[in-house]
Amino acid sequence: MAAHTLFSSIGGDQEKGSSSLLVASTLRRQLGREIQASQPEEGHGP
Repeated sequence: MAAHTLFSSIGGDQEKGSSSLLVASTLRRQLGREIQASQPEEGHGP
């Protein structure tokens, strides 16, 4: 069972590659927005 799971995960890497890349870029974009929102905008600080 473990060997079959390992084999299927290796075989599915090419298919999951593009979708995981898309998820990673989406998460990075979302994280960037949260960081910008948590930081005060330049010129509006104390």
